[in-house]
Formats: sequence, C-alpha cells, structure tokens
Amino acid sequence: MSNPDNRNRQRQSGWCGYFGRNCRQIIKQQYTSEDSEISRLKTMIRYIQQNFAEQVKLQQIAAAANISERECLRCFKRTIGISPIQYLLKYRVSLASQLLADSDFTITEISDRTGFGNPSHFARTFKSLMARTPSEYRKEQQNRTK
Repeated sequence: MSNPDNRNRQRQSGWCGYFGRNCRQIIKQQYTSEDSEISRLKTMIRYIQQNFAEQVKLQQIAAAANISERECLRCFKRTIGISPIQYLLKYRVSLASQLLADSDFTITEISDRTGFGNPSHFARTFKSLMARTPSEYRKEQQNRTK
C-alpha cells in the first residue's frame, strides 16, 4: 500500500505543475493582449496626430486600428485615462499654445490650423484646458520673452 503522504505530494506537485503552466499561459496572453492594445493605441494616436487639422470623428479613429468605436473608447480609457476625442482636443490645444507663443498668426488662423474651425469653440476649449483665453496666454508668453 502506498503512503498517504506520498499521494498528497504527488497531487500537490501535479497541481503545481498544472497551475504553473496555466499561469505562464495567462501571463503570456496578458502581455500579448497588452502589446496588441499598445500597438492599436499607437496607430490611433498616429492617426490623430496626422489628421488633427481636419474634422476627426471617433469612427475614423477606431477604423484606423480596425476596431469598433466602443473598443476604441475602452482602449484609450484603459491605457491613458481619457477618451480619444479628449486626446484630440488636448493635442490641438498643445499645438495651438505653441503657435500662440511662437507665431504672429491671428487666433482665427490658429483655430483653423489646429482643426477647431470655429474660433469661439477654440477659445472655449482652450480656456477649459489652459485656464486662460488664447489672448491671455499669448500676452503671458510675450511678457515672458521680454
């Protein structure tokens, strides 16, 4: 008759081997999934950065990575914590702030160049993200360089 301690050890080692193999598979799938998600995110961000001056819609951003709009939203939220449209607006405002500081373009021209189109929408969005109007920001930047 076999020893009960030996049977328990065999069961435990079998279970540990099974668990170890499954953990490795789960970890491998998780990293593959994360790599895939990061790859999709990079593709979508590249699309936004190449097309920011045009009217960009969620559907177009998702299509750039061959995923659904819902998955596009989830991907952005999980990885960078904001929606793709929020990313687009922040990117546009970032570029606009550079133009306000470094160029003589009018606010309307900057609004057009950064994809806002409508100067009042641009001013509202800029103020909500930068806590000042585009004109106030430009004046601050000009005073800093003097």
